[in-house]
Amino acid sequence: MDEAIVLQELGAAKDGTIAPTLLRNILQTLQPDFFTETVLDQLVSSLGGEKDGKVNISGLFDAMACGPPKKLTSLQIAIFSSAPYVQEFMQPLIDKFPGSFFIEQSCGSTSAHLCKGANAACLFVNDDCSREVLEVFKAKGICLVLLRCAGFDRVDLAAAEKLGIKVVRVPAYSPHAVAEQAVSLVMTLNRRLHISLNRVRSGNYELSGLVGFDMMGKTVGVLGTGRIGQIAAKIFKGFGCRIICYDPYQNDAMKQLGGEYMTLDEVYSHADVITLHLPLLPTTRYMINNA
Repeated sequence: MDEAIVLQELGAAKDGTIAPTLLRNILQTLQPDFFTETVLDQLVSSLGGEKDGKVNISGLFDAMACGPPKKLTSLQIAIFSSAPYVQEFMQPLIDKFPGSFFIEQSCGSTSAHLCKGANAACLFVNDDCSREVLEVFKAKGICLVLLRCAGFDRVDLAAAEKLGIKVVRVPAYSPHAVAEQAVSLVMTLNRRLHISLNRVRSGNYELSGLVGFDMMGKTVGVLGTGRIGQIAAKIFKGFGCRIICYDPYQNDAMKQLGGEYMTLDEVYSHADVITLHLPLLPTTRYMINNA
């Protein structure tokens, strides 16, 4: 669906403007969990205002191409870190944008040149998008970096802006999948499933050392109460756990779940299990032990 159709579907005028209230209603209907009032306020503010009180949403599509607006079909995407499973689910993208291609290597200073022939680069969470890489991208004609992840800590945003390369990312990275995986790891450690699997493979059915504990009634400390932390808390709540938590920015959703906000030291001293859902920052590095 191109820009003109999207604008028409959103009920915007031909000049791309739309009433902020209508925009809010549409976005909250499409994705109510993500488009909170805070996110919407930031979005509307970033779009700027018009004399008649409307905002221009045509700017939302500027990141789809460099320079003057182009049709999406003009994109030719170099997809880095494209393991076989990635190629399987991203083949429709290749079909939709002829000239796009897969690159199995991860992106870095020695492999960035492989993007030759593309005008956009699609990167994953561990790909390097430093200034050095961006300079190679610029020389090869890349004007758009597409991150198929939520994190952008490996992207030199200042360098990208200076070089005129736009960067876009996904707004949320499958929060349910991440939270469920975290809870699965807790249960694996608790019930020693990784040890029992190896024993069974070798024909050893000894139960010694495999006894865990009931999650019912245990206290789980959730460090980081964003979307993933909230979902993890809901799952632990289903086990009958007490939820205590820490986050510099408390939210009402967590409190409604029954979560009790505490200081870090209080969480450390009261929790039977601790689950971390935090970005890696200088303030969070080594927050568990000193190594």
